[in-house]
Amino acid sequence: METQSKKQNRPIIMAVAITGLMAITNPSKESYLEHLTWQLKDSACQQQQLSCTTLKNVPPGVSAAMLSSYTRRQNFLLFSIYTTDFYGVQDQTIGLGGFFL
Repeated sequence: METQSKKQNRPIIMAVAITGLMAITNPSKESYLEHLTWQLKDSACQQQQLSCTTLKNVPPGVSAAMLSSYTRRQNFLLFSIYTTDFYGVQDQTIGLGGFFL
């Protein structure tokens, strides 16, 4: 009897463990800003824009601080939605499990 009840509780325990792991690994706004900074640099350089040279010379911390005031985070505990509107350039990203989608 006891073993059957333990088997029945496994899915619940697994669901709680996965939910806890997702909540713990929900990326912070600082992590997103670092990700966005590198993404913008890569994008500008791939498109061979003149701003590529300028962006490469700006330290990541400065870029992140500048983008912070243009970024909004909606925290849903298990994941977050980040929206950045920077001078007409909009980016919306989902942060989930330590990654950005």
